[in-house]
Amino acid sequence: MKTFTASDLSQQRRAVLEAGRGSGALVRDTDGEVVVVVPASLLNHLERIGDLSRSFVALTQSLEADAVSPAALADFAWAAQWPRARRARLAREIGDAIALAVSLKDPAPVEAVLDRCSPPLHELNPRFDGEAMWKVLSEGEHEQLAGRRTPKRRRLSK
Repeated sequence: MKTFTASDLSQQRRAVLEAGRGSGALVRDTDGEVVVVVPASLLNHLERIGDLSRSFVALTQSLEADAVSPAALADFAWAAQWPRARRARLAREIGDAIALAVSLKDPAPVEAVLDRCSPPLHELNPRFDGEAMWKVLSEGEHEQLAGRRTPKRRRLSK
């Protein structure tokens, strides 16, 4: 990361932005505070890796107990019903994936494990009707759902 001063923001604006788009830029203010300029996608990826890491810690702590509450496992709540040995196997896979995600600065390895391991919604809740949900969403009624953002339908790999 290249370091700039606060005055560089006005004098070398383009260089600061280019450095930020690349490996990142540090802007040191006159009071000593340092501001980091990075692409928003990188920040989002790092925040997601942080969230997954916190959930991973909860998952590994759950290995001490035979039963665990879904709320305690955060992103891995669906694994609360699994026996301890299966949660331990998942924890090993997630741990390896998080190590790779950190080195890549991309949560994709962990998301791939989650996509492969997490059960479909209809298995978690027998009343869930995925086809009805997609029909509602495809008809544009999603905008009426409590002011939430429009969920994007993920493409399934072949």
